[in-house]
Amino acid sequence: MEDKGFPQKKVLSLVLCVAVMLSVMVMGAGAAFSDQDKIENTEAVDACSVLNIIGGYPDGSYKPEGNIKRSEITKMICVALNGGEEPTLGTPANPTFSDVRNTPNAAWAEKYIESCVSQGIVSGVGGGRFSPNGNVTASQLSKMLLVSLGYDSDIEGYTGNAWDMNVNVRATQVGLYKGLEGVDVSAALTRDNAAQMVWNALQAKEVKYEYTLVSENGQLVSKPTLVEKDITLLEDKYDATITTGVVTNVDYNSKGYTVQIQTGVDKTNQPIYVNLSKLTNDPTDLVGKSVKAMYKDADEVYGIYVNAENTATVVETTLGDLDLSKSEYKLDGVTYKVKTGDFGAVKAVDTLGNVLKKGSSNLEDLDAVKTDGNNFSKASKVVLIDNTGDEKIDIAVVTPVAFGEITYLNAKNITVKGVMTNAKVEDCDIYKDAAKGDRVAVVKDTYVADDSTVITKLDSVSGKVDATKDGEARIDGTWYDTAIEVTLDDKGEFFLYNGYIVDVDATGGSIADVAYLISSGTSMDVDGNYQAKVMMNGETKLVSMKKTDSVDAGNKEVYVTYEIDDGVYEFTKITAGNILNDEYTAAAVASYKDGRIYTSDNGEYLIDDDAVVYVKYNTDKYAILSGKDVAGWGDKEKTFTGSDSMVLVEKGDSMKKIQGAFINLGSDKMPASTVSYGLIVSDIVDASDNKSEFTLWNGSEQIEVVTSSNMEGIKKFQAVEYVKNSDDTYDIDAVSVYGGGCDHMAGVTEKLDQYSILSHTSNVVQLGNGNYAAKNYNITKDTQIIYVDTSASELDAICVNGGTISDAAPAKENNAYYRNASFVIDEGSDLALLIVLTNTGTTSGTIGSGDHADAHKGA
Repeated sequence: MEDKGFPQKKVLSLVLCVAVMLSVMVMGAGAAFSDQDKIENTEAVDACSVLNIIGGYPDGSYKPEGNIKRSEITKMICVALNGGEEPTLGTPANPTFSDVRNTPNAAWAEKYIESCVSQGIVSGVGGGRFSPNGNVTASQLSKMLLVSLGYDSDIEGYTGNAWDMNVNVRATQVGLYKGLEGVDVSAALTRDNAAQMVWNALQAKEVKYEYTLVSENGQLVSKPTLVEKDITLLEDKYDATITTGVVTNVDYNSKGYTVQIQTGVDKTNQPIYVNLSKLTNDPTDLVGKSVKAMYKDADEVYGIYVNAENTATVVETTLGDLDLSKSEYKLDGVTYKVKTGDFGAVKAVDTLGNVLKKGSSNLEDLDAVKTDGNNFSKASKVVLIDNTGDEKIDIAVVTPVAFGEITYLNAKNITVKGVMTNAKVEDCDIYKDAAKGDRVAVVKDTYVADDSTVITKLDSVSGKVDATKDGEARIDGTWYDTAIEVTLDDKGEFFLYNGYIVDVDATGGSIADVAYLISSGTSMDVDGNYQAKVMMNGETKLVSMKKTDSVDAGNKEVYVTYEIDDGVYEFTKITAGNILNDEYTAAAVASYKDGRIYTSDNGEYLIDDDAVVYVKYNTDKYAILSGKDVAGWGDKEKTFTGSDSMVLVEKGDSMKKIQGAFINLGSDKMPASTVSYGLIVSDIVDASDNKSEFTLWNGSEQIEVVTSSNMEGIKKFQAVEYVKNSDDTYDIDAVSVYGGGCDHMAGVTEKLDQYSILSHTSNVVQLGNGNYAAKNYNITKDTQIIYVDTSASELDAICVNGGTISDAAPAKENNAYYRNASFVIDEGSDLALLIVLTNTGTTSGTIGSGDHADAHKGA
């Protein structure tokens, strides 16, 4: 099998030996301890838990590795002998043992200890002591359990010097050590192993003694004979039965889940069933498997669990992975065989054990199932089960699944195109945050025990099919299996289920394949192509471009779609009225206001959060934003420059939600809410591939930057705008002069000695320098503030966390101040960026203040 490079593996789970699938499906209390993974004797612990013989600790754990205490075991035995109910017991006026009633952590057990003593199940350790907090050995517990089964200690020799040898011989014969072969019978017994021994005893037959008068030495003597009863301890005390068989069907009604188990066949070869009901846990995963069921009555079930004595295998795969013409199936180096001639003849059932159908026709085997590709996609989950233990597959459980798009969803109803119409939400098991437009997998209620249709969201990958082979397609270098027809050069969003492509949205490609051509060269390379600078897929890069009818050499600032042919891009200009991929309409727009975009005649467009928006701003800068970013401009107003701003809207969308756009802001600044500023705080290192490396400080974190292009002309302590690209490189632009008059940023020089903070409040700073008069500027919620100490040598000292705005320190000369700030204007008097030097008073360069209005006359 090839690695498909996708996190949701096609093979849902590998070979699972039934021996490691022992979780009791508990119908009452117990089991499911927090440390369940540490329990080795899972069946025994879960069974004893549901029978109320053992319990866990207040923290939800069982502590299987801990030792069982003598006091604890007496309670377990008393409860077991009373059918799982707390027995009514008393204590004698004079205690039998001196170390129970008055011993901390032991007095609680006195009634259980006294009861077991009276029945001959336990005895003391000598000297009138019981040692309630002492450990129990396997030999000691075996004696207790044998006596509980009816064996007499005196008759069987369970007292005296050889007691333990006699006990262990009988315990082995009875099966008390089953599953514990090799256990040290003289060592302290763990809680895990104690549960196994109790569970073994419950399944053992009880015994009794029959007495016969015989003549010995001329005298009549009553001599006992051990006789095995035809009843187990479990049957006697709990009135419970354990039966084995294969789960053939599950269902659900108002009283709970029901299970049908085939336990064998009669003389006429007709199946014999046991039907159990009122189960509280969903048993669907047991369909087709060999199980044990423990129950008192048909509607009083203790538990159903995989039969540990049947070493069958269970393999989970997909329908498309099986070659039904072969008698063997190889998965991860392990080969599985079938009893039938080939896998196609293997009996097939649905997840509830019912015969699969196509219309009125029964689909009895995998061959019949696979021919119906509509209901049984190649991606359908298939569980192959050997339920007889002969290492050959007996049955296949298939999960029918359908795929579609949610086209309608409210609090009450849901429609999945092509799958279900106006279904009740309350009848569905739907993933969190489901939304219209999601592509989903649907397992209908017919195949779910509790009649709830299961709807799950599909994973997806976007791109273009760049290669195909039989049953597979490669998208951007990664191979995927295909459950639908996928052809070379298909592009869009591909939806996956169990590693298979099961659906595709070609419209996803129409937005993905839109770019903004910043400029193209006029000189051809050796292959006859031009070099073009474009914004696409979250980054700005250089590509090879082929001349087309609508995009020629030397073109620039063009909103385009593109195709790629052998690494060369073919661009097509987008103009108003264009229809892209028969899905999107292009329209010219003129302005932004309050989270909406408008045409010149006030036609209104909404902005989808996921829209891809290319923005030109500050005369010669470019950015790629999401629709959410643009909508975040809030109550600002922007008039677009020229007539080339364009939006793409899905055809038939009455709300006119923008899915893609180009916006030309001309010389205007980018609104502060979408700009990230930083300060270069390290030396700039030239790297390979014409890139540069340095550390950037944005006021809250230090960013190790690898640029997308060389940083020629940019220096340490220069303020920049930055955008992170999808390849983890950064586009960097130095903050430069804009506008005129007093409201501008003159660029940050090596020493950052640009302006002085002459006065300030919590939301206003007064700034001036020797060239521009002092003026008040607003600190808004969008203002980014960076504190820096340019005199420090270590990065952590340069990058000041938690700084405060301070007025500039006076210089030595009269009415002059050190320069301690730089800034960028957002709009009007609102600051987009404020850089504050914390080492004020040491930075060279001062301004004369005078009456502040003439501050530009200073130094």
